Amino acid sequence: MSISTIGYWILESLEGIKKNSKTFLIGLGTMFVVLSLIGGLYILYLNANAFMGDLKEDESKVNLYVEGLNDEDVTEILSILYNIDGISDVEYVNTDEAYEKAKEMSPNLVKDISPEDGVFKASFVITLDGRKNGNTSEIKNEIYSIDKLYSAITNDSGFKRAEKSIKVAMSVRIITITVLILVTIMGCFVMMNSIKLALYARRKEISIMKYVGATDRYARAPFIIEGLIIAILAAGITLLLTNVVYGSIVNASANVQLFDFLVPKAEVLSSLTTLLLLVSIGIGTIGSSMSINKYLDV
Repeated sequence: MSISTIGYWILESLEGIKKNSKTFLIGLGTMFVVLSLIGGLYILYLNANAFMGDLKEDESKVNLYVEGLNDEDVTEILSILYNIDGISDVEYVNTDEAYEKAKEMSPNLVKDISPEDGVFKASFVITLDGRKNGNTSEIKNEIYSIDKLYSAITNDSGFKRAEKSIKVAMSVRIITITVLILVTIMGCFVMMNSIKLALYARRKEISIMKYVGATDRYARAPFIIEGLIIAILAAGITLLLTNVVYGSIVNASANVQLFDFLVPKAEVLSSLTTLLLLVSIGIGTIGSSMSINKYLDV
């Protein structure tokens, strides 16, 4: 295959785009809509994943509120907890420390309360290992097997929150991945149908090329290049739009703590560029190649 042949195919593709500008714009618009939908869902997945990761990390800290333990009991319990598989860190917070932490977080909340009022309880703050906290019930059973700790616990609701958080995180990931895959497949079918319609409108052009002796590869190449041009342009437009829209969202929420989980724009664009180029080029080349085959049998 010579450079002149490739150049001819490119020129033929550009000439075909010029002659069939309406069909080209329809194909470009369809590809843009498909890629925008895929890109939007992918960004949603990345941020949902980041949000659930933060939530899971926060909820992996379980507070076991206790009373009636002396210093020796606390030291003994801490040494046992540190050796339980699935626990990455343990901290004991006494009533005075609990009061001071609450005071730092919200001074107004504790302004009329003193540590002696008994409002704040001592607790063991247990951080579950993120790689193993799917087995929360097993860890809970091991902790409860410590007699001195079990008899001193007054509240263990943290375990229930951790279990719910893990289940929600897994459900969100499964749902977003499933929807993303389904939309990608549907988008591929929509785009391939659009390519088929475009080629149907130009079937006479393909037939003429075959009648004058063009090989299948020679006749197919300009249309595949057109598909590539549409794919790359649509991906580029989608990325530019994403850069503006998502960049604005990230900038607007920069000072809002509620949205501090948002994935940085550079990270999103980096992974999204790879995804959109792979999907668009795949649809453009494979779709064009498969769709034109029925018109090559002359």
